[in-house]
Amino acid sequence: LGKAVNMELQPTRTINSILKSTPLGKASASATTEELSRVGKLFNVAYMLAKEEMPFTKYPAIVELEERHGVSLGSTYGTEHKCQEFTNIIGDCLQDDTLDEIRASRFVTVSLDGS
Repeated sequence: LGKAVNMELQPTRTINSILKSTPLGKASASATTEELSRVGKLFNVAYMLAKEEMPFTKYPAIVELEERHGVSLGSTYGTEHKCQEFTNIIGDCLQDDTLDEIRASRFVTVSLDGS
C-alpha cells in the first residue's frame, strides 16, 4: 500500500490497424454509402446481442427478422461468425477509447475487493 504504480497501457489494436488488417476494414475503404449503412446496422445488432449477453446464434435470426421488417441488410454479413467479428471490433474500439481516457487523466484510482 502507498506505492505508486507505473502502468504502461498500450492498446492491442488501433482503429487504423483494424481497418488495414481485417477483410471487413479493407472492404470498407471502397464501400458505398449504402453498404456502410447496411454494415452499420449489422454492427448495431451485434452490439445489442453482446450488451444483452445473448448468444451469437441468435444473430442470423435477428438479421432475418430485420429483413422481414423491410430493413435492407444484404446477405454477406448475416452469419454468427460475422457477429463475433463485429463484436470483437466493437470491443477493441471501446477498449481503445477507455485507454485514451485513462491516459488523459492525471490520476487513476484502482479499487480492489477481496470478497
